[in-house]
Amino acid sequence: MMGFRDNFIDGYLLSPVGPRQRSFAQWSLENTLDSGLKANQKQLQTLRENIASTFQAGISRLEQSQMQSAKLLQRELQFQADNIIDAIDRGSADVVGAVQKACDYLGGELCEIRWALERQSQISQQILQVLLNALDNTSRQYWEQGVKCYETSEYDIARERFNRALDANRTNYFAYQYLGFIAVHEEKSPDALHNFELARKFADSGYHRALAMSHLARSHYATGDLSHALLSAVAATEAAPDHAKFWYECAVFHVRGKNAEEAIQCLRRAITGDWTYWSISISDANFEPIRQHVERLLERIREEQRVVARRRLDHFATAIKTLREMQITTEIAEWDKRFEQCETSYRTGTVFAYRDLVEPALDGEKHALEAAIKVLDQRISANRSALSKAQSDQAQEVSRASSHITHVENEAQQKERSSVSSGGCLIALGAVGGGLSWMLYTIGQDYPGSSMTAFLGGARFICLALLLTGLLWKPVSKYFTATLPASSIRSQLPSLKMDYERTRAESEVRLAQDRSRLDAEYEQLNRHKNNCQTALKAL
Repeated sequence: MMGFRDNFIDGYLLSPVGPRQRSFAQWSLENTLDSGLKANQKQLQTLRENIASTFQAGISRLEQSQMQSAKLLQRELQFQADNIIDAIDRGSADVVGAVQKACDYLGGELCEIRWALERQSQISQQILQVLLNALDNTSRQYWEQGVKCYETSEYDIARERFNRALDANRTNYFAYQYLGFIAVHEEKSPDALHNFELARKFADSGYHRALAMSHLARSHYATGDLSHALLSAVAATEAAPDHAKFWYECAVFHVRGKNAEEAIQCLRRAITGDWTYWSISISDANFEPIRQHVERLLERIREEQRVVARRRLDHFATAIKTLREMQITTEIAEWDKRFEQCETSYRTGTVFAYRDLVEPALDGEKHALEAAIKVLDQRISANRSALSKAQSDQAQEVSRASSHITHVENEAQQKERSSVSSGGCLIALGAVGGGLSWMLYTIGQDYPGSSMTAFLGGARFICLALLLTGLLWKPVSKYFTATLPASSIRSQLPSLKMDYERTRAESEVRLAQDRSRLDAEYEQLNRHKNNCQTALKAL
């Protein structure tokens, strides 16, 4: 017949058949503790493999099952059997946390080991440091000696040392926990209940109160007091609602109290808090009395996760389709492939496939939208560059037409400003010759009838003609060599101005058409970009 201690450690989940038996996985945990938690990668590998073997029993049982969802549950069990390694690896940097998690999964048989590890966790170390700093050296030594004696199974000495330490600080709830486990070993149920109750009363944190309540629940159950066991288990969930293990324990006690509905509610909280309990609940014989309820719960949860996954995939698909309609394909090819991978995972139909694809689908949609926004920014920039080029081309075309007119006008002005000989030589020659001939002619009047007189008279008129020609040379020459050619050049201007007006009008029409097309494209690109940004913010 099982005693108090056997009933205590057989309190919940995955308990071995018969008193005080250990599975290989449980021995691995105990050996890890005995070696001072100096676990190496090989030890952790063994630990992971042994935890995974826990699920193999459930897989074997499902192979013989006739339930409709047995095949699906079997695949889900196999999935966690394959991936439990990752769950432990996530805590491998913190060996204490990894082993504590393993204790939670493997069951009540290891509750004492879990407590022995507790003082080495980071939070408990901080609390213990505060508690021990308040003690003098002698009292601290009592505490340390008590722990050492407890770990070497010298329970009488350990009890005496812990009580000595409590004389210095009556609120050291760690000591009460140790005293409670000593009472469990000595089959002293009243002492166990008393010490676990004191540990609960003096615990500073909700988590440590929950641990004490968990141990109280097992103690009450070991004495046959199921109602108080259930109350303690419920109190543990209230003290630490974020810790799945307490919800799972509470679910087991509700099963024993024949409270199927409450058990299912607690089991749901445990699973959604730590999805490893999905597989544990399939394998745990404690749930056999309500196995049909558990199966329906798992089906509901699986369907809920399927709906979540389907909604996320549909959003992803809509985003991909929208981006394709925006002519964005090459840039999102990687995320299009991600979508196909998520769809393939979805079709496996397991709850873990549904859960595992949500984050990749969300991430894929996010990166696809980011890639699309980058492409749209480039297209918007190219669109504005095209508009600037169209404006520049139109201005250059009008400028070229205008430059023709300016060139002709400048040419005419240059022709008008061209230098013309002033005829100064003729004027000078005529003036000198005329003056000389006039003087000689005057002298010749003194010799009437002379032939020289007649010659000088004629020369005088020739000189006058040279003088007049020199005076008229410049205006006449300017007219024929500058004014008349400039006028001929300017005769081209009316035609050139008509060409200019036609060119300007046609280029303005083309620019207006280009601007209208590019502005419409710009507005569309901006709408696409805003839609992508809005969708990205909504993720």
